[in-house]
Amino acid sequence: MFKVGLGISDFKEIIQFGNFYADKSLFIKDLLDLNDKVTLITRPRRFGKTLNLDMLRYFFALQHKGEASLFHHLKIWQEEQIYKDHQGQYPTIFISFKEHKMQDFSSAYKALVETIADIYRSFEFLLDSNVLHDEEKGFFKAIQKELAPLEKYQTSLAKLSDYLHRYYNTKVLLLIDEYDTPMQEAYLQGYWREMAAFMRGLLGSALKDNRHLFKGVVTGITRVAKENLFSGINNLRVATVLDDLYSSYFGLSEQEVVDALKVLNLEDRLGEIKTWYNGYAFGNQTGLYNPWSITNYFYSQKLEAYWANTSDNGLIKKYARIMPAAGKEQLEELIRGGEIEALIEKHMVYSDLDQNGTVDRMWTLFLISGYLTCTGEAPKNRLKLKVPNKEIMSIFEQTVTEWFELSQVTFSYQEYLRALQVGDVKGMEIFLGRIALDTFSSFDTGRHQAESFYHAFVLGMLMSLRSDYIIDSNRQSGYGRYDLMIEPKDKTQIGYVIEFKAFDRDFHQDLETAIKEALQQIEDRRYETELMKRGVRRIIKLAIVFKGQQVKVVEGKSIGP
Repeated sequence: MFKVGLGISDFKEIIQFGNFYADKSLFIKDLLDLNDKVTLITRPRRFGKTLNLDMLRYFFALQHKGEASLFHHLKIWQEEQIYKDHQGQYPTIFISFKEHKMQDFSSAYKALVETIADIYRSFEFLLDSNVLHDEEKGFFKAIQKELAPLEKYQTSLAKLSDYLHRYYNTKVLLLIDEYDTPMQEAYLQGYWREMAAFMRGLLGSALKDNRHLFKGVVTGITRVAKENLFSGINNLRVATVLDDLYSSYFGLSEQEVVDALKVLNLEDRLGEIKTWYNGYAFGNQTGLYNPWSITNYFYSQKLEAYWANTSDNGLIKKYARIMPAAGKEQLEELIRGGEIEALIEKHMVYSDLDQNGTVDRMWTLFLISGYLTCTGEAPKNRLKLKVPNKEIMSIFEQTVTEWFELSQVTFSYQEYLRALQVGDVKGMEIFLGRIALDTFSSFDTGRHQAESFYHAFVLGMLMSLRSDYIIDSNRQSGYGRYDLMIEPKDKTQIGYVIEFKAFDRDFHQDLETAIKEALQQIEDRRYETELMKRGVRRIIKLAIVFKGQQVKVVEGKSIGP
């Protein structure tokens, strides 16, 4: 029987106290077999990056030479002696940037300086050796006392690897965790240029042509490209979520989850757990689970969206809100449980996200961040993407809801839903009108694909009603395809058929003309037929017509009491 500890990323603590651990130790073997000087591994947050780096630290670090017993029951210790001979052999520098989320460059730089200074303090014994000459000791003291100029901190990791190499006469292992966290925050807060320049110097000097380096292993969520952070680094190996390399070492396989459930006597829960937390694919590994969510489930034995609460998802929320119309149509399909196709770029270019026509780049961001998963290839070098599981679907629904909560309206989103449930057509129009005025941009409401955009907008708002209603879109009923049908599971409640129209001066004399056209289409094609077959007693036929940021909601010839 194992214990379940939450938020523990210290490998030694997990092993010594018998906490739940899926054996990923063959990651060590693969890392040694591949003669790569520097490896960059990108995975979504909470998929085991920090724990795996900590495992490497305990295995390779000369500082942990006496702790080989931590690995005696793991798979790496069943391998040939040549691998075990590496245990405790390399001076190791471990630096993590995962908590570096500051609002301005001054605060961010101060935090980086403190982190680097702490690392230097851990090797303070170098000052008492005869390895460093006086100038190097002065450099060392300035770094640890946080008094060095910026350019000195940029070379600090390279210098420290030099000092350690000379002291131990052994090359250094450099482990850098969540290298892109300060850069993502810099992008969100508006100090990208300064942070990119600093990190380019820090990482470049530490990883490029560093003759003191045994290996460098860097983890993050994104591969930041075109900012030259890794330019010129020889023998750089990159393993993204789309690559086979190291694909089995991040995330839990179905067998690993099944084995754990057997120990906990929870084997009968596999189906619901799979629905909630399974569905990720990294390279050739499919059917993976999020370790953070699974561990939390083992602890509480409650099905909840644990991963959603581990971050503010700032970058995702930003681009979900400004996503162009074409993206909102695809978002509709994702929320319905369908697949979309996108041209995915392995290398993330933050600056490109701000350019027009970046829908594919946004889906790239969603994929590498863990909000979508790849289900296969599509024509024209595109990939098929979908929401992996119920937990992530709840995040999509929440994000859509937040689009409306962010607008400063007195008629709240919850009031809109109540208006819909009781048939308050005027209330619905008031809410949609205020939302449209506050949030619809001229890009959103242009002629091209306007109806699809409005359709997706309203559909997204309704997703939170799925426990009580069946929400169908673009399905056959009567003599045509309705835009939206809302079927109550309790057939005594109100059902809806909805037709969307975007005013177009080439086809409509005025807004009233567009309204009449929408209502007539509902009548002519008898969209209510399917709801009547399913036993819904009261059916409201609605025309929702938009003209730019103006909206009208009009009830047609409804059915029932």
